[in-house]
Amino acid sequence: MYKHYPPHLSQLVFGDLNKKMMKINGLDYDLFLFLIYQTHKSYSLEKTDFIEIEYSKVKESLKSSPNTQSIKSSLQKIGNIVLKSNYLQSYGDKEIILTTKPFEIEIITSDNGKSYGFSVQTSTDFLKWFDNPIPKVGVNYDIIFSLKKMSKLLYLFLKDSLGTYGNKNRNVDIEKLKNMMNIYKVNYTNSNFMTEIKKSVADINENSDINVEYKIISKRNLKSGLSEMEAVKFSIQNDKLKAQTENVIKTKSTTVAETTNVEINNISATKTFEQHIEELVLIEYKKQISYGKDITNPTAYKNTIRNSLIANSDAKSKFELITLLDDVKANLKSKIRDGQLYQLVFTNGVQELANRYYINNDYLLENIHYEIVTKSINETLNFIQQHNGVDLHFDMARSNGFAKEKTGLINPDLFD
Repeated sequence: MYKHYPPHLSQLVFGDLNKKMMKINGLDYDLFLFLIYQTHKSYSLEKTDFIEIEYSKVKESLKSSPNTQSIKSSLQKIGNIVLKSNYLQSYGDKEIILTTKPFEIEIITSDNGKSYGFSVQTSTDFLKWFDNPIPKVGVNYDIIFSLKKMSKLLYLFLKDSLGTYGNKNRNVDIEKLKNMMNIYKVNYTNSNFMTEIKKSVADINENSDINVEYKIISKRNLKSGLSEMEAVKFSIQNDKLKAQTENVIKTKSTTVAETTNVEINNISATKTFEQHIEELVLIEYKKQISYGKDITNPTAYKNTIRNSLIANSDAKSKFELITLLDDVKANLKSKIRDGQLYQLVFTNGVQELANRYYINNDYLLENIHYEIVTKSINETLNFIQQHNGVDLHFDMARSNGFAKEKTGLINPDLFD
């Protein structure tokens, strides 16, 4: 599950109907995100702002597998929330955006007196925020559901702060940060809060797609003479390889240019990107040796190859895309019963419509008219992440056995 969010929702404080801060737990926040995804999906596909959801669907979607009573309690809380977004006044008119009860939730009681689910009536204005937010923050639900509660809130804020940059610094007033992290106890000290921030940063670094460091900014109180915490400075970057990548791009040499055409195929879904890079370094190094190249410093030469691969803007995207496609192929392959060749299609399920796409050997998407609709691997990956599970999904179709379809084949072992 993947969704684009309007950035002002990354700066969010939860309140009750009396506009006082509301304490939420991890399940409350997961359900809040789950409802955004499900309601906007129905709104996009069926143009409806009303849906009914079974508790079983919630349990299947959330990694915590909550029981029905816990879901009901969280729904009751979410049905009475007031959202204060753009809390740091960074976007638009630089004002806090107040949204009262975006979700009207009703627990449905069946004829036998039991409850199997609930209905949600969603504010249309709220739903429209997610149509095509500009700028936008991309949220991978698998990541955010794997984090602890404060980590979820901090991750969404920092992910938006990073935006499209490779790395970014963000200073935040410590009291405002407390509010966004849903800390509202008057006697909760800054030291206690920073202990929790430390845990959340460790959680994010271990389980997400960004890496975070932080520094406390203090100011001396001239009356007491004591140094008091004033703000927190976060340093955020995309991933562990990003700093190295930035350095490589800035310091490319002519030697690096010699190895920029190293192939980045043969990716296994069980590898990490780092392992994949190391394998390619060894392959290219052995290839150059076989060509008779005189290499006086093997370590330096391998570093040159490694840096060139990391500097390749499509390398990481290709790794992520092939890993994703391998998982999809593995799931679909088990459904093939007739021994025929099948290929991946990215579709809305209606064959006659234009939004049905195939993957060619360059990892670009082609429509049913054989027109290429993505210009790069990165664009293909972004297109799939934006639409998968929203208005399109992966399926399979009979293949004609053309050579250009080989990359998209689900069962390529049958390809002649």
